[in-house]
Amino acid sequence: MLHGSGGDPVAVAILTIVMILAMTAAQFITQRRIMARTMPEDAADNPLARQQRVILYALPFVFGVGGILFPIGVLIYWTTTNLWTMAQQFTVK
Repeated sequence: MLHGSGGDPVAVAILTIVMILAMTAAQFITQRRIMARTMPEDAADNPLARQQRVILYALPFVFGVGGILFPIGVLIYWTTTNLWTMAQQFTVK
């Protein structure tokens, strides 16, 4: 069930899907950039690196699937926060 009072249910559903996709994509890109910057090349066999790779793929999936149950306000917050963090990662290098 989508949250929201009033308005077109189809528009709310489309907005929700767009925000979930943007949120998960920004989260994935940000985490991948952080891993690429902080992990040395020889650490690929490291258990910590393997755990981070699992988290890299698992968390966006969990938030993407579970995002349909979040209130719209939470989706707006997480989407803007993830996009802001991604933009910071691109400017900081």
